[in-house]
Amino acid sequence: MAGLQEIVTKVMEAVDADGDGKISKEEFLKCCKTEQERKELLALFEKFDSDGSETIDAKELLKMVEAERAK
Repeated sequence: MAGLQEIVTKVMEAVDADGDGKISKEEFLKCCKTEQERKELLALFEKFDSDGSETIDAKELLKMVEAERAK
């Protein structure tokens, strides 16, 4: 589990541009190059934003990483 937590920490540091400890939808979608990527990432964001806050925190990001690893 420490390996996954390290991944989450690195992603949070890289993507959380304003340093508030959460990834906003805008921050999450910044890496999109195409409209298709944007749609796919938006669906992923909405799936893992479990509290409906329109942000992803470290717990939600960990669930996302775990789900992707399980594929």
